[in-house]
Amino acid sequence: MRGKIVILHGNLITITVLSLSLDESKKKKSREKNREIETKKEEKEEKEIKRR
Repeated sequence: MRGKIVILHGNLITITVLSLSLDESKKKKSREKNREIETKKEEKEEKEIKRR
């Protein structure tokens, strides 16, 4: 029984670590998208200022 418990515990740890790393990668991707949106907005504003 102890061996099985240890194995299950190890799997749980790896699962939690994987889910945490997935969350981090998702956060990074969303941050990158937000940055791209911000830069696009800034470029549009600069173009409008140049038109005036």
